[in-house]
Amino acid sequence: MSKRKGINSRSKGIRFEQECSRLWAEVMGHPFRRTRGSGAGIICGDIAPYSENQEEVMKWIKEFPFTIEAKNNEYLEIHHIITNIETSFVWKSWLQAVDNAQRAEKIPFLMMTKNNFPTLCMVDWSGWGTIVDIFSNKFNIDLLENIIFTFYDSVLGTNTTYYIFEWQKIGERNE
Repeated sequence: MSKRKGINSRSKGIRFEQECSRLWAEVMGHPFRRTRGSGAGIICGDIAPYSENQEEVMKWIKEFPFTIEAKNNEYLEIHHIITNIETSFVWKSWLQAVDNAQRAEKIPFLMMTKNNFPTLCMVDWSGWGTIVDIFSNKFNIDLLENIIFTFYDSVLGTNTTYYIFEWQKIGERNE
């Protein structure tokens, strides 16, 4: 039984990574794909720009400001951000995104969901301005619908502001 569960959760994770790739491709105007080994290879993160042309893909990867970590897990509970952030699934996933971003010298970007739940995204203060720059010329952004919280980050040893927003609530395409 546990072996079957592992296969299903892996498939669920792959499907979510594929969905996130499609969402990023729509925003950026060029293909994104799951990375080999889900970020364990030379490219950090679960999703990255893609092209058959090696020079083109390396250019896009160099220019793209984020490493993207994608998580589809039933342990996702947003209220844990307030009640027990350091032990929550969200925080553990965030630390993985930060580790990937540090290795690649990029901004961490976490995409997360669970069954029958919208896709949520998380960035820290350093990434928020970049998100607004990328999305604002393509989508209407309702800044009032985001979860913004400040937390004492024991890794950084300082208060850090984080933004969590729903991908679908970014808004309608600008025409």
